[in-house]
Parts: sequence; C-alpha cells; structure tokens
Amino acid sequence: MAMAHPARRRPSKAARSVGYAFAAAGNIVFWLLVMVWPGWEVVPFLTQDVTQLLGLFGFSVLVSVVANLAWIVHDGPGFKALGELAIAAIGFALAWRVLVVFPFDFAGLGYDLTVLVRVVVVIGVVGSAIGVIAALVRLARAL
Repeated sequence: MAMAHPARRRPSKAARSVGYAFAAAGNIVFWLLVMVWPGWEVVPFLTQDVTQLLGLFGFSVLVSVVANLAWIVHDGPGFKALGELAIAAIGFALAWRVLVVFPFDFAGLGYDLTVLVRVVVVIGVVGSAIGVIAALVRLARAL
C-alpha cells in the first residue's frame, strides 16, 4: 500500500520575503565582487574575452535582483513563475555565451583544465535549458 505524502506547507510570507531579500542582496554582492572589487581581472585563468560576457552577466544580475524585490511585494504563483522564467532564460543565454566565448586559459596553472571546464559549462547549458523548460511548465500551470 502506497503511503500518502504529507502536503508541504509553504513558508510564511515573512519567511519568503526574507529569503527574497537575501537573494537580492547576494546577487548585488556578487555583482560588486565581479565588476568593482576585486574584479574579474584578479582571477588568473580568465582572459580579456570575459569582457564579452559582462553586459549579459550584469543584465542577468539585474533581472534576478528586480524579480526578488518584486516577489517581496507579491509572489503569487503566476507572477513568480514569470520571474523564474525570465531568470532561467537569461541564465541559459549567459551559459551559452560562456560556452561560445570560453574565456578561460589554464596554461599558467601547470595543468590543463580546458576539457573538464568545457564539460562543466556544457552541463550548465543543459541544466539551464532544463530550467527554462521547467519554468515554462510552472508558468503554464499557474495560468
């Protein structure tokens, strides 16, 4: 006989709002670390090609921050699913650009991680694509 799973209770609005605020703040801190100080330039295996990704990176952070702040005000299923879809789609675009640009050079490390990192980025692209599909399904269900 199959056991019924207990219904998961959604956290309180206050708890969700705190989570959204922390997510927004975390994204802002990450943006500052990459764009301001210490900056992406301190990472020894990143090449100047990273500059081709910074605009899309900044846009993805902005969309995530705006979505999380908007969810503090209202996080109904349809509205939240729409924000999740936007975040997932931009994340997919960024992952794809990282794969295309591949701004990594591991020559100075003494060992070559190119194949491993390329595989990890491909996994990220596939995972992002799945995330977009999942977000589309959540949005369709919410509507």
